[in-house]
Amino acid sequence: MILRIILLLALSAGYLAKAQTTQEKIDKVGYADIEYVISQLPDMKAIEADLKSTQTHLRNQIQAKSQQVQKQYTDFNANSSTMSDTVRMRIQGDIEKEMQNLEQMQQEATRTLQNKQKLHMAPLYLKVNRAISEVAQENGYTIILTQRVSTYDFLLYNSSDRDISGLVLQKFGVTSATDKAKQK
Repeated sequence: MILRIILLLALSAGYLAKAQTTQEKIDKVGYADIEYVISQLPDMKAIEADLKSTQTHLRNQIQAKSQQVQKQYTDFNANSSTMSDTVRMRIQGDIEKEMQNLEQMQQEATRTLQNKQKLHMAPLYLKVNRAISEVAQENGYTIILTQRVSTYDFLLYNSSDRDISGLVLQKFGVTSATDKAKQK
């Protein structure tokens, strides 16, 4: 009889231990809208201002070069009938070369702007990623998903009580407007 009770207790203890282990393995899942978090950070305003300044500077350089090429072309058209063939060919070649330089300048400006944006954003993404990890650990989350990948919604269904974006913003000392009023 005592042997049966001990056996029953041992089996029950094993079952309860298995039930507890199973309970511990349930993952707590949350999500964050990284783009939203980044857009709310004070660093982003400085980055946007710097990028806008760079864009304006590059645009002004391109416009000045474009006006110069346009003037050369206008002058050429106005005076081409009085030019000798050799001079006309040389000036026409110079204008074509300047137009190619202008096109190259536009491509370089685009690359410069993209590179500057990547340079600014990489540390910001690292900071946000670190904050997400801290929030997840502090709140017992085992999995954090992103709400959006590029322009596509990643989550097919989400519950606002699983959204940790507000908690991440709190890590940066930023309070979100109504804990993230989202436009959908």
